[in-house]
Amino acid sequence: MDPQMILRVLRRDAWAIIAASIIGALVAYVASSWLPPTYESRTTLLVGQSLDSGALDYTGILAAQLQAQTYASLAVGRAALQETIDALDLDVSVDELATRVRAQSAAESRFVEIVAADGAPEGAAAIANSLAAQVIARTEGGQSDETLALIRRELDATAAGIAEAQAALAELAAAPPAAERTDQILALDARIVTLRSIRATLLVEASQAGAEPISIVSTALPNDSPISPRPVVNAILAAIIGAGAALIGSLARTGLRGTASAH
Repeated sequence: MDPQMILRVLRRDAWAIIAASIIGALVAYVASSWLPPTYESRTTLLVGQSLDSGALDYTGILAAQLQAQTYASLAVGRAALQETIDALDLDVSVDELATRVRAQSAAESRFVEIVAADGAPEGAAAIANSLAAQVIARTEGGQSDETLALIRRELDATAAGIAEAQAALAELAAAPPAAERTDQILALDARIVTLRSIRATLLVEASQAGAEPISIVSTALPNDSPISPRPVVNAILAAIIGAGAALIGSLARTGLRGTASAH
């Protein structure tokens, strides 16, 4: 498309493009302002001993990291969600509440972050703190049946990963030697060693009478800034879309006029 034609259209229809942009922004801002706000709060748990306890070792840290993933799953499990609904007397189903919460633990981290969303800041904080309390309650006095079931699933997944890596290694070993195959063999050997180490830790974890201690390091507090809707952001996007649509329409009309004139 001719840049000069675009400039001519911009000069000719500048007011129409600006008007479309303003109208789009106003409509988006007003519409967003009418939507009910959603607030988020988060609480953070620490699995294992704190850094200043002096009781940390590599095995304990690795076990705590593995358990952090398990506790993140427990935090948003149906049992914990139902207990939270009962404790807070929420008028929602387990499935509805599940869409408003999430729990995550980064790889090789002992921290578990629980995030809850609600139409009120206090409600979001209460849900996040209740889920954290449910996790702590379920881990006191030893591994719960739910925790052990998750560990068994992780053991099965690790065993399957080892078997898959060993099968791939056997195929590569039977093939003719090649530089790229050597790199693949080394990578598979390293993966098998890592998976076996993880499996050994899981077996120790499953056999322990008590779980790694878990504590709250950051309590969820009401956050008065909603995560949605965002009227200003929506208005800016609508203004850009409105201006773009108006410009495209003007260019299309100009092109049609040029085609009609040529005929």
